[in-house]
Parts: sequence; C-alpha cells; structure tokens
Amino acid sequence: MVIDKIKEICENKNLTITELGRMIGLKKSSIYSVINNGNPTVETLEKIAKALDVKVKDFFDRSIMHGKLPCWQRIFQEKYWTAR
Repeated sequence: MVIDKIKEICENKNLTITELGRMIGLKKSSIYSVINNGNPTVETLEKIAKALDVKVKDFFDRSIMHGKLPCWQRIFQEKYWTAR
C-alpha cells in the first residue's frame, strides 16, 4: 500500500509524519488525515515525493502492478511508471 511505503521511507529517513506534513505545508491534522484515509491526491503524493527526495513511483510496489488496481493507482502507473 502506498501509505505504508510512505511511512517506511519516513522511518528510513528518521522523519515523523508530523515533520513530513510540515515539509509539504500541511497541518498535523491534515497529514494524519491523508495517512489514515490512505487516499492521497496526486498533488499530495507529488509533494510528499519531493519532500522525501524520491519519485512517486517509489511509493508503489511493482508486485501490485499485475493485479487489479484502484483507478488512481492505474493513473499513477500510466503517468509515472512508463514515463521514466
């Protein structure tokens, strides 16, 4: 799941979710809403990727690309996976 990958990257970079939120201009309650709902917008994912110095496609596990994906994940797959 994308949110799990974001959390993992934050842990590897010794960042809290609150710190990540500050880095992308979200209040604590807003970043936790994004994390807990598990459905970030394209814009939010792009901001998170930039803040963490990774590519958006790094949030996606290649193994899920062969199964059914929610619409927003298919959009990311088309936009980011094949474009780079």
